[in-house]
Amino acid sequence: MQMYDRDSRNVILLAGIGAILEFYDFVLYMIFSKEISATFFAQITNPTIKAFLTVLIFSIAYLVRPFAGTILGIIGDLIGRRRLLLFTILLMGGCSLCMGLMPGYAQWGLFASFAFVVLRIMQGIALGGELPGAYVIVYESVKGKIGFATAILFTFVTGGFLFSDFVGFTLEYIFGDFAWRAGFIIGGLLGFVGYYVRRNLHETQEFENIDKQKRHSFSSLISTYGANLFAGICMVIIVAFGGVMLTLYIHKFVEDILVSYNSGQISLILMPSVLTLTCFTFVFGFLSDKVGIAKMFTLGAGFIVVCALPVFYLMSSIGSVSAIVITSVIIMLCYALVAATFIFLLCDLFPTDVRLSGVGLSYNLAFAIVGGVAPLLSTTIITMTAYNFLGPAIVGIVCGVLGLLGMFIYLRKGGYHKTNKDMIVKL
Repeated sequence: MQMYDRDSRNVILLAGIGAILEFYDFVLYMIFSKEISATFFAQITNPTIKAFLTVLIFSIAYLVRPFAGTILGIIGDLIGRRRLLLFTILLMGGCSLCMGLMPGYAQWGLFASFAFVVLRIMQGIALGGELPGAYVIVYESVKGKIGFATAILFTFVTGGFLFSDFVGFTLEYIFGDFAWRAGFIIGGLLGFVGYYVRRNLHETQEFENIDKQKRHSFSSLISTYGANLFAGICMVIIVAFGGVMLTLYIHKFVEDILVSYNSGQISLILMPSVLTLTCFTFVFGFLSDKVGIAKMFTLGAGFIVVCALPVFYLMSSIGSVSAIVITSVIIMLCYALVAATFIFLLCDLFPTDVRLSGVGLSYNLAFAIVGGVAPLLSTTIITMTAYNFLGPAIVGIVCGVLGLLGMFIYLRKGGYHKTNKDMIVKL
C-alpha cells in the first residue's frame, strides 16, 4: 500500500471495509440456509420443496439487482459516488439487524416468512449499488498501479466471505441453533460502524470535473455504449460464476456430499479455497500491472473452461474431505486470475458521466443471470441426470466462454482510463 499516496490508500481502505461488511451480511444466508428454512418455512414438510424454496429465495435477491443497480447507478452518476456508498451500507446493516431480531413462523406465521423475503430483496437492492459504487470510486480515485488497487478491493470483498465463514463456524459452536440470529445481529451492528467510518470518503475528482451540461442520459448509455454493456455483462458472468457457484452454492453442494457434517464444519472445509482466492487475488493483481490485465483475465477464464468438469467430477466421485479441499483450491486459483483483473476492465468500458450506470447495470445483470438462474439450472441438471457434478460444471464452462467473448469485445473497443497504455491491457 506504500506505493500509493495517502488519499488513494484511504479510498481503497474505506471502500474495502464496506465491501467486507456488505458481503458478510449477504453470504450469511447461504451458510445458515438450513436453519433459516426451519425457522421461517416450518409449515413446508416436503424436504425437496423446502430445499427448492430456500434456493429460490437466495436467487430472488439477485434478480432484483439489475433494477436496483441501474437505478442506484443513475443516482450515483447524478449525486456522486460517496453519497451512494453511505446509503447502501446503511440499508444493508439495517436489513441484517432486522433479520436477526425477527420472530419466526412459530410466532408470526406467514407474515414472518413474507417479511423475511422482503428483507432479502432489500439486501439485494443494497448490494446492487454497493459493489459497483466501490469499484468506480477506487478506479477513479487511485493514482498509480490501478490493476493492483482494484485487486486489493476485491481482496476485501473475499474477506467478507472469510469473515462470514469464520463467524458462522464460531457462532455455531458457541450458540448452536441461535447462531444464525447472532450472525445477522453482528452484521447489522458492524454495518452501522461501517457507515460511520465511511463518512470520511471524499468524492472523486473525475466526477467533480464532469460538465453537467454535457452529461449523457441513460438512454444514450444503451444506444451509444450498447456493445460496451454487452462486453461488461459477459466478463462479469464469469466473475458471477465464482461469486455464486464457487463461494455460495458450493456450500450446499458439499453439504449434499458430506451429509454427516453441519454448516460450520462445511465452512471450515471450504475455508482453504476462500483463503486461496483472497491471497492469490492479491498476488495476481500485483502481477497484472506488469504482465497485462487482459492477458491474466483471459488465462483465468480459459482455465475455468478447462478445469470445471474434472474439478467437480473429482469432488463428487471421491467424496472425501481432502479431495474437496484440493479440488476447490484448484478451481479457486483459476478464478483468482479473473477476480484480480475484472474491476479495471469493467470500469474502463465506460466514460465518467455514465460509468456508474454502466457498471451497475452490466455488473448486476450478470449476477442476476448467474445468481438467479445458475443454482436452479444446476439443481435441475442434477435432478435430470442423477450426476451431481454435471450441473455446476456445465454452468462453469458456459460462463467461461462468455467471459472470453467479453474480453474479445473489450480489446476491440478499447478503454477510457488515463493510463490505459499497452502495458495495462496488452494481450
